[in-house]
Amino acid sequence: MPVPSEWLTFLRKQFPAGSRIQLQETKDPHSAGTLDHIDDAGIFHVKRENGEMLDLVLGENKFSILPPETHLLSLYMPLSADYYSRGAEGELSSEGVPLDGRDLVDFESEIFIAMDGNTTQEEQERGIMCRYPRQDGVNDKVRSVTFTTDPCDGWLSGVAECQVIGELLPEELDALKKYVTEQVSGTWGNRLEQKPIPAVDNGEVHVHLWSSDQDWKIEAEDEMVEPDLCGGSPSLCFSIDQDNGQYMSIKRGESGHTISTGTLGDSASSLRDSMTVGKNIRYYRKMRGLTQRSLGKMVGLYDSQIGSYERGENTPRRTTLERIASALGVASEYLMADIAQRNSNNNMGMKGM
Repeated sequence: MPVPSEWLTFLRKQFPAGSRIQLQETKDPHSAGTLDHIDDAGIFHVKRENGEMLDLVLGENKFSILPPETHLLSLYMPLSADYYSRGAEGELSSEGVPLDGRDLVDFESEIFIAMDGNTTQEEQERGIMCRYPRQDGVNDKVRSVTFTTDPCDGWLSGVAECQVIGELLPEELDALKKYVTEQVSGTWGNRLEQKPIPAVDNGEVHVHLWSSDQDWKIEAEDEMVEPDLCGGSPSLCFSIDQDNGQYMSIKRGESGHTISTGTLGDSASSLRDSMTVGKNIRYYRKMRGLTQRSLGKMVGLYDSQIGSYERGENTPRRTTLERIASALGVASEYLMADIAQRNSNNNMGMKGM
């Protein structure tokens, strides 16, 4: 007798592949196994602990079914925020100062508490998956998605923690990323942004899991590590001891990455200058609400060139620096100032602001 398709759909949804099967009323030492699949006749095909396959039929064989175990899939995304200071009368400033992941490390606990408090009653069991709109492999395999933070190398990132059954197909992972992006740029992210985090001087920090910046992206941990998957890692990363010029660099080449150490001497100053200029370009670009692409169009450069300046990989020529400064509405000297001097400049006011 054929099994109705509705019944098959129900069985396969309730008991997905990977569910644990426990035989009852048996002395067989291999009485447990893992569900491989349910065929069109409604027969449960089970892989036993000894490797053998076993066919079980509801109503004929006595067995219990346990939910399959899940594993954690972490999706990382840049975390940013705006800091709003208070005036002498206690009023909040109308414009916020942009903060990035490095600035937000000190707020890790407060941001985690805000994220935990952002969870609604309907999200208690499955997180944002309670609103997933489609009946597909993502809905079947992803049991829950919740949000947290992760500090790594002095940088705080937002993380979507996904409890997953089995392995997601590439197209399912893409669909999950798209859905998480919709949530952090919409319903869930908007609620989080409206939860102020107390800061110094009675100011407030408002956190963003999503940004319209061209460089915002969401990626799994292995995509962050593997250069081929994440579209290419930086060609040069380096760390410098400001006092003695000692450095460590990691350079990417065709055959892999090369680690070097040594003393830079006078060249340490030029590298520090490149890093300072890059950080200032990024700082004022974000204050203006510009993406790397939009700034590049304003000064006749590709967004990748702006990115290389901001990362300190390249230093713009004087004429290029002046064009960038003009587009950002600051004097070029502001882009070469150290952080303390930059803050002093801001207190005196930027031109065109």
